[in-house]
Amino acid sequence: MKKREYLDLLGGQLSGLPYGDVKEIVDEIDAHFESGMAAGKTEDEISDGLGSPIDYENLVLSLRPESGSIDFIYTLPKCFKIYTNTLSS
Repeated sequence: MKKREYLDLLGGQLSGLPYGDVKEIVDEIDAHFESGMAAGKTEDEISDGLGSPIDYENLVLSLRPESGSIDFIYTLPKCFKIYTNTLSS
C-alpha cells in the first residue's frame, strides 16, 4: 500500500479520536515512512511491515484511557514501539 493511501486509511480509522491525537499518530507513521524510504525501502515494503491500519487502530484504542484525557498523547510513541515490535516478532 502506498504511503498516502495508508495514512488516509489510518486517519479515517481513527476519526473518532480528537483531531490532535489523530494528527500525532498520522505524523508519527508518516515519519516512519520517511525514515524507511531514506533507508531504501519502498512504500509498499514499509506499509507491509507496519501491518494493517485497522490493527494499528485497535492497538491505539486498547491503550487509550477510558477518560479520553489529553494524557493519551504521551502514550503514542510507546504505542507505536509496541506495535512495530509485535510485527517484527
